Amino acid sequence: MSSDYPPPAYSMASQSQFASTTNPQYPSLASGDSMDKSNQGFTFGDQPQQPQVNATVIAAAATQVNYGPYPVLVACPGCNQQVNTNTELKTGIATWLSCMGCCVLGCFLCWCFPFCMNCTKDVIHECPHCNRKLGIFKRI
Repeated sequence: MSSDYPPPAYSMASQSQFASTTNPQYPSLASGDSMDKSNQGFTFGDQPQQPQVNATVIAAAATQVNYGPYPVLVACPGCNQQVNTNTELKTGIATWLSCMGCCVLGCFLCWCFPFCMNCTKDVIHECPHCNRKLGIFKRI
């Protein structure tokens, strides 16, 4: 719906027109009087002002790296450099399950072999510059 007339100007005259038609339940504020605190109301001047905060958000595109058993070329989020990760082997679930499997199958003398084999250990990838842990490759 469009009309050929411009919208009414918002002036004090139009505000007093609306203020004169008040509901009898509520006190009239047409005279410019504010409600006092005894009427359980408050004026807008009583509210504390909240400080304005300007924040700059810089979004970086995060790419998911599939870490494997070998060093990977990645961008380190700690030092912002393109690095080839250092890898460290740690005993993990696959190592312990292999050890228990040897014992269950009757190879009691071979229980220590999984702890000596790299193919059963988890691989931790770290940045060579800042030593930040970048990811982990778990066998299981």
